[in-house]
Amino acid sequence: MSALSQISLLEGNEISGSDRSFDKGENKELKEKFEKLGIKIYPQDGSGIKDDIDFLVISTAVEKTNPDVKIAEEKKNKNNS
Repeated sequence: MSALSQISLLEGNEISGSDRSFDKGENKELKEKFEKLGIKIYPQDGSGIKDDIDFLVISTAVEKTNPDVKIAEEKKNKNNS
């Protein structure tokens, strides 16, 4: 999760996301900060990739095998066919 999510939130957008460090129990203070701001945090298991997402930002540090990325690609392909 990055500063981009916080900026987008301040612009009035609904934000959600995931971070592998949160799944590992790391960076608890940062996760709590995001949640207090109203950013919904999901585990990196694809559960946060909803049908009504307008766009998805993926860091270059996230592999294409990541469950969130795989689910997003499946939904994109389904909607484009």
